[in-house]
Formats: sequence, structure tokens, C-alpha cells
Amino acid sequence: MSFYNDKVSVITDSQENIHIITLKEGKILSYYFANGKIIMEERKLVDDALMEFDVCIDHKDCIHLIYQNEKYNLYLVKIKGKKIEKALITEGPIPIIYNLNILVIDNTLHIFYCILLDNKEGIYRMYHHYLEDDNWYTNIIDDIKVSTVLNPINLIYDKGMIVVGYYDCIHSDEIFAKAFDVNEKKWTEKIQLTTSFSSKLYIDLLLIDRKLHLSYCEYYDGNLVVKYERFSFLSNEMVKDMEGGISNLDNCSYPTFVYFGDKIWLVWLQHEKVMSRYSQDNGENWSPIYLWQGTKNIEILRYKYLNSSRSKNIKLNFSFGKVYPGISFIGFGPLKNVVEVPLKKYQIKY
Repeated sequence: MSFYNDKVSVITDSQENIHIITLKEGKILSYYFANGKIIMEERKLVDDALMEFDVCIDHKDCIHLIYQNEKYNLYLVKIKGKKIEKALITEGPIPIIYNLNILVIDNTLHIFYCILLDNKEGIYRMYHHYLEDDNWYTNIIDDIKVSTVLNPINLIYDKGMIVVGYYDCIHSDEIFAKAFDVNEKKWTEKIQLTTSFSSKLYIDLLLIDRKLHLSYCEYYDGNLVVKYERFSFLSNEMVKDMEGGISNLDNCSYPTFVYFGDKIWLVWLQHEKVMSRYSQDNGENWSPIYLWQGTKNIEILRYKYLNSSRSKNIKLNFSFGKVYPGISFIGFGPLKNVVEVPLKKYQIKY
């Protein structure tokens, strides 16, 4: 199996048509699938992208694309069928942006990103903008310190709350969260989620019935283990009620939550192999580890996945899978062509 961490977004519209949007050498390209077949050749949406873009889709099947161009301006592109509208949304050039994200909630667009404030100290500022009644409003979410690399931020939305998870270095890399009430238009105070004082990488979040599920990778004895933590989301506080290791100690990366078929799946890469476990009781207990076979000699991506219908039966921000010649998910669903992997005794358990 070959794993490619390219910037790819897969969007399913209300008619079950699929749009694939990717960035290649400064060009943002789209491909259109109907009933699983390409019916449109490669389409160029943008030819001056710098290094970041993100997309979302609203309930009218309008795709919103945000990107920074080579002149450091921020543009918003609306794509509806064959029609493309492009608008400049900054008054002039801004610093290089990182971790660019866009959400649409009840017809309101929300944009998130980080910019470097102090290179020597490794300080980044995280911004939030939202569009309401043709006016843009700005919030500074936090100033964060980076020890070695800028980890990604993670955004989830559920029942009127946008939750952002992110890293900040206070003696060590720890994970924090803040929540934005879309009705009150207010951010909560910063909440520290991890306190292990160990080096960490990656982040993914899942919010179901006021339970916040967190996963990341943490270093133990020179190896990376997939960690899982669960919190009760109570008003302006989050109370941890579950913590433990999910994987064996190995070269683990990109832990990814998927809620599907009334199960919480946690999927990750291990030596370029797709592994996963699932929980049927909201994270209390977990299945054995499964290695997904049948991925030899195929290219695997971790892509952002969006569905305009926002089905309650499936929740995910990202998924492992392939996009050519057909789009498919890997790591969750029916346990076909999988091998059970023993959980080694030295592994941290609940």
C-alpha cells in the first residue's frame, strides 16, 4: 500500500453526485462524478493558490471554497453547477495562513486559520471570521505557542456549538478546546484537555450527545501510540471520564474518528497499513484491533469528506480510502477481509 497525504476533499451533494477537489502545483482542480462515473473532465477552479485551501457545501448544494493566493490575499469562491463566483475578502495582503478551515452553518460561513506572530518564540494567532447579513465579524480565538511543528486544528459542529481542538505548548505540547455558541455569538474560555507532559502529534474530535471524543498520537519509549479520551461537555467545562491507549506501541499516525452504524470507529495508519477498532457503547469498551487487508498495491489517501445531507447515521471529518478508479472508504463498516491483531500486554489499557 502507498499512502499519500495530499490535500483532497470529497463532497457528496444532495443528489448523491460526488465532487473531488484537490490542490496541484498552485492549481485547485475539481472532478465530478455522477453515479460513480466521471462525466466531466478536469476543471480548473483556481490557478494562483499559495498553499492552503478548504471547502464546504451548503444545503442548496453550493460549494464554498476558501484559499490564499500567491499575492497573499484571501479569496472566497462559490461553485454552483457550472457557475463560479470569486470574491476578494481581505482588504490587502495578509501573512501566510496555516490550518485554513471553512464551515457553513445555517447559511452562515465561518472561516478559521492561523498566522505566525513571532517566529523566534513560535507564537501563532488563531482567527475566526463569520459572515452574517453581508458583514464579516472577527474573533481572535487564541495565541498559541509551538514547540517544534504547528499541529493541525480540528473543528466539529453539533447542536449549536462549534468546538475547536488545538495544541498549545505550556512546558509541553498539550491539547486544548474552545467552543463557539452560534446563537449567542460567544466563545467559551480555553479548556485544557490533556495533561500528560509527553510529546504528541495529530488530533481528531467527535461530538455526540454532549460527549466529546478526542484522539491523538503520543510518544512512549520512542514509539507512537494512538490515545483516546472522552469528556462530558457540561456548559462551559469539559470533564474527563475516560482515557486509554487504543493501538499497540508502534509507528502509528493520523487517528481518525468515524461514527457509522451506531458505532464509534477509530481508524489509523500503522506502517502504511489501515488499522481500526470500534466501540458500541460510546467509548466505554472497544473491539479488538483489525488490520484491513486488500490494500496492497493501491494508493490510499486520507481525505476530507463532506455530505450536504448531514446524515445523523454517519459523522466524520476525514476518512482513509481511495478515489480512483472508484471512491471507497477503508477502515470501518462490514468486517470483510480483515485480520484481528492482538493487543500487546504492555499496552496501556482502560
